[in-house]
Amino acid sequence: SELFDALEAFDHDEGIRVVVVTGAGRGFCAGADMDGLSSVSTSSDSISGSQSREQWSAPPPETRSFLLAQQLSKPVLAAINGPVAGVGLSWVLTCDMRFANKAAKFSCAFSKRGLVAECGTSFLLPRLVGTGNAMMLLMSSDIFLGDEAVRLGLVQKCFDGDVLEQTVAFARRLAANVSPVSMAVMKRQLWNHPRMEDQQALRESVMLMQSSVTPQNSDFKEGVRSFIEKRPAAFKPVSHDNPVIVTAKLLIPDGSKL
Repeated sequence: SELFDALEAFDHDEGIRVVVVTGAGRGFCAGADMDGLSSVSTSSDSISGSQSREQWSAPPPETRSFLLAQQLSKPVLAAINGPVAGVGLSWVLTCDMRFANKAAKFSCAFSKRGLVAECGTSFLLPRLVGTGNAMMLLMSSDIFLGDEAVRLGLVQKCFDGDVLEQTVAFARRLAANVSPVSMAVMKRQLWNHPRMEDQQALRESVMLMQSSVTPQNSDFKEGVRSFIEKRPAAFKPVSHDNPVIVTAKLLIPDGSKL
């Protein structure tokens, strides 16, 4: 899709350090096309048990792409400017951070259409809001607003005004002040380490920190020097020779994408 093509292009562009995604028009994403769902629900085609097992035994071809935002080396921020529901909400969960307009409406929607938790919602949502809240949101398909999304932990902040403007301002602060190497490796740590055994995650963190505190890490040198000289840091684009990146590629699942 155009979205995934754009995300991949942004990740390969050295001039881009943070990605912001928002909806076109008044909404973010209302979910699946209801006309399409209607045609499927009224179809006279039938699937036998053996056909059904064969059809669903293979991994869905969209799964890897649907989680693409997680796999990028750069932070992906969702600026939720309006209603987001169903598969639209599922995709928002794959982003690294979410910001919303206070009036934005959220709904899982699946249960009111006779569907189930789609595209990773079953494991992404409880990681953010806890199992009980995920059960409540998925089973009820209730509509809730930005303030409630923040309270639940689904959204980091919500705003009265232009959420895109506020999100881009935050993205600019990250791009101007923060090491792109630090952001890339922290992102891999935060998506992968909570799923690991504690001691393994701890060992990886120690090894990554050891590779960070070396003269060969140019971002470490610049970060310390800028602090001593009382000036803004001037971090360069990610170098694949950076020792932190090299270590992360060896240690972390999906580290090769850095």
